[in-house]
Amino acid sequence: MTRELVLALAQIFHGAPVCRRLGMAAPAWWAVAAVRALGVANSLVRLGHRAVPAAGRRQVRRAHSAIRQHASMLTGPTAYQQLP
Repeated sequence: MTRELVLALAQIFHGAPVCRRLGMAAPAWWAVAAVRALGVANSLVRLGHRAVPAAGRRQVRRAHSAIRQHASMLTGPTAYQQLP
């Protein structure tokens, strides 16, 4: 399932001709439909956030909170910080 969704994303972002030239398999029809449906759903939510600024600000606060929560789980240096 993941492979099909990644192939669908690649095809939607880069186009079928580019993906064919790269030798990528064509994604399943359902994967393309799912990715497109998620894009439409995301656009509708973003439209709602623009139409109702308070909702947009609330979502930004929630995102910041989630980032802070997940950042606290990171420990030690990153791989690039360990390079000489």
